[in-house]
Amino acid sequence: MEATIEPEIEQRRKSVLGRRSLLSAAAKGPLPEVHLPFALKLYSSKRFLDVMLAVPLLILSLPLMFLCGIWIKLVSLGPVIYTQVRLGLKGKPYTIYKLRTMLVDCEKATGPIWSPADDRRIIWGGQFLRRWHLDELPQLWNVIIGDMSLIGPRPERPEIILELQKDIPEVTQRLAVRPGITGLAQVTLPPDNTVLAFRRKTELDLQYIREGCLDLDLQILTWTFLKEMGLRQNWIYPRVQHG
Repeated sequence: MEATIEPEIEQRRKSVLGRRSLLSAAAKGPLPEVHLPFALKLYSSKRFLDVMLAVPLLILSLPLMFLCGIWIKLVSLGPVIYTQVRLGLKGKPYTIYKLRTMLVDCEKATGPIWSPADDRRIIWGGQFLRRWHLDELPQLWNVIIGDMSLIGPRPERPEIILELQKDIPEVTQRLAVRPGITGLAQVTLPPDNTVLAFRRKTELDLQYIREGCLDLDLQILTWTFLKEMGLRQNWIYPRVQHG
């Protein structure tokens, strides 16, 4: 059974990102040019690692995605695959692919917003898919075609980036590298749904850009696996700088 969109969602939108329409903000012009603040020297084999891991992972996940797709069709109307525009390397827009876990046209009444923990727009069983990040499996295709990396800052929407720039001017510096399915910020902090939480993640994203290397990427992949298994990570990355 599908949930209905409640009027209280509109109030959440205003409290999280302000009263001005995000879509109207996006229509006023593109993001400013991205100026890379760091001498980026991410190891040259990063792209090779992305492809070599993403291809077999996508093949192995196809049966699981097929089963998830059947479930989505059984409990809701609409397509199985959900597409959305995100900002990639140097601010270039691209289409991200995900398994749909929300009602079709769920943002018609709210505009682009972060999803709260008790989001009633999520379809029945969608929380399970989101909890275990099964909805993100199609993003492996984004990695293969070069839109994303396995590891990097979480990809964000143009409309939300425009709003966040008001409070976090350095947010566009995250666009210096390809966005990732997982990353230092994602494994260190819980999902963000406030500007303050996003600021903390931005600090870790910029730290990753400064310190990115093969060793760190392998650690992040390990932490991601442990996190998905529900294990605590009290020993997590010792170089993480907490403000």
